[in-house]
Amino acid sequence: MNITHIFQSLGAIVFEMAPYILLGFLFAGLLNEFVKPRTMARHLSGRGLLPVVKAAALGVPLPLCSCGVLPTAVSLRRRGASRAASTSFLIATPQTGVDSIAATYSLLGLPFALIRPIAALVGAVAGGWAVDRFGGEERASDAAAECGTDLCGDDSPKPVSLPRRLLRAVSYGFVDMVGSVGGWLVVGLIVAALITV
Repeated sequence: MNITHIFQSLGAIVFEMAPYILLGFLFAGLLNEFVKPRTMARHLSGRGLLPVVKAAALGVPLPLCSCGVLPTAVSLRRRGASRAASTSFLIATPQTGVDSIAATYSLLGLPFALIRPIAALVGAVAGGWAVDRFGGEERASDAAAECGTDLCGDDSPKPVSLPRRLLRAVSYGFVDMVGSVGGWLVVGLIVAALITV
């Protein structure tokens, strides 16, 4: 195994995945800035099937791949989503998206274009339900423990201009989230490069 081959493989993987990972960080930043924590917690927290179904339905149309969904799911979890709902979102989102459904329709026709998102939704709900059912009790403080006080604290609207909010979203996505999950992404990319070689 030549070290040059490993670095070439790593560079190729990074070059291929970077746009999708960056899109995921951008989605996480926008989610953090424009969706209130209480709203997220109200819809995606707690036990039962309803938060799982909502998270899967949220994930199906999003155009995020398996590498871009990670920062978005971490952001959901930090804003109050349960483990089951976060799992459901992680399963549903990379399987489909408006863009891939359109591509499926153009290549395989309407039946497959309809079956694909339905299968993704069913699989995601089943996975989220399994985490809800067999994942043990989730303490009420679990999401709050992962959540910084600036994220889960006061939800009251503050008069901030749209450019300022967009700047804060970009800052959160590309600074805070990269600092939070970037190390694990690098480890994953290195392992992928080793496997490829």
